Amino acid sequence: MKLPSITRTYLSNIPTNIKLSEYPLTKMDTKMLEGAQRGLKVFDGVKMEDIAFITKRLETLNLFRGCKCGCSHCLKNALAPKEGRETIIFEDLRNFVFGFRTLSERLGFDVLNGNKYINIVDDSNPIDMKIKGLKRPHNVVEAMKLIYEQLRIPTLFVTSGWNRPSSQSYKYAIDTANDINKMIKNDKNSVADVQISINPFMDTKNYVDRMARTLFAFLDLFKIDKARIIYRHTKDGQQGFDTKAAKELYENIYKQLQNLSGSKLEGFPELHPDIVTKPNNTNWIEPSGRGRRFFSEERNLKLQNELIQDALDWQNMTPEEQRENLLNNALKCVDIDGSIYTTKPSSATFEATPIELTIPTKIQLNYFNKEKPNPIFSDIEV
Repeated sequence: MKLPSITRTYLSNIPTNIKLSEYPLTKMDTKMLEGAQRGLKVFDGVKMEDIAFITKRLETLNLFRGCKCGCSHCLKNALAPKEGRETIIFEDLRNFVFGFRTLSERLGFDVLNGNKYINIVDDSNPIDMKIKGLKRPHNVVEAMKLIYEQLRIPTLFVTSGWNRPSSQSYKYAIDTANDINKMIKNDKNSVADVQISINPFMDTKNYVDRMARTLFAFLDLFKIDKARIIYRHTKDGQQGFDTKAAKELYENIYKQLQNLSGSKLEGFPELHPDIVTKPNNTNWIEPSGRGRRFFSEERNLKLQNELIQDALDWQNMTPEEQRENLLNNALKCVDIDGSIYTTKPSSATFEATPIELTIPTKIQLNYFNKEKPNPIFSDIEV
C-alpha cells in the first residue's frame, strides 16, 4: 500500500533519531499517520492513536488464559479456563504479528522498538495444551517462533511444570520443552528466559517428581543463563508454606533431580538448595489475589484502604489524564479476544513485588475470536 503524500511528507521530516528511539509512534502526531494501518485485518476499526498506545511497553500477548493448577497463593487469582476459551486462535496471532510488521514496513521504522520481550501468558501455564487454530491445533513453540521471526522480539516462557495425567499430554510437554531448547540453541536471542515456578502452594501429590522432571527438561538452559527458578513462600509463621517448608520441598526436588540426571549437579551451582533457598525477602509472596489468606486481617485491611485510595485518585482524573497515565506508567496487554487491558503498580505497601492494578481500555483489535474468557483479575476495580 502506498501512503498518502501528506503522510510521506510528514515522515520525511521526522528526525532519524526519533524513528530509531524507544516507542517512536508515541512521539509522533498520529493524526498525520492515520490510514497507514488500512487493509491490515487486525487493525480494522482501530485508530492509529490507539495502535501507538499499544506499542509503548507492550508486556503480554496472551496465547492462553486460565489455569488448572489452583495454587493457594495465586496473586492473579487464576481460575480454570472457560471451556472453548482457553487459547488464542492461531490465525489471530498470525494477523497480529503480520499487522505490526507490515505497519513498520509501511512507515519505515520499527513501531515496536523499545519492547525488550513479550510475555505469552498472564494467568496460565503454557505447557498444558496446544493453541487452537481454524484448521488445526498448533504447538506453543510454533507461536513463539512466529513472534520472534516476524517482530524480532523474544518471548518469555513461564511454567509451573506439568502433570502426567496421560501419556499423550506428557509427551506434548516433553516435546515442547525439547523444542524450546532447540529454538534457543539455534538462536540464543529468540527466547528471553524460561522461568520455572517452585512453591509450596500447589496441592499435588506428585509435586516433587513434577518439578524435578521440569527442571531436568530445561537443565541445559541453566548452563547458558537462559533458565531460572521463581521461588516463593510466606514469611515465617505460616506452617507448611513458610521458609522452612519451602526449603524442605526444594531439597527433595533437588535430590530427585540428581537421581534423574545421574549426577550430583556440580556444574549447576545456581540450582543448589543453598543458593535457591537462601533467605531473601524477594521470595516472599504478597497479599494479592488468593495470597491474602496468608496475611492477617489487619494487614489485609491496610492493603484494602490503600487500594481504595488508588481507586479514588483514579476516579478524580479526567479521561485525558487517565489515558496519559496509562500510556506512560502501565504495561499493555492483549487478551485472547483482542481486547487491550493494562497493568500498573498500585501505591499499596509491598514486601518484594509491587501489587498491580488491572485497568481495562476500550481498545479492541479485530480478532476472529469474539468470545470473552474469564475476566482478568484485579485486587480492586478502578
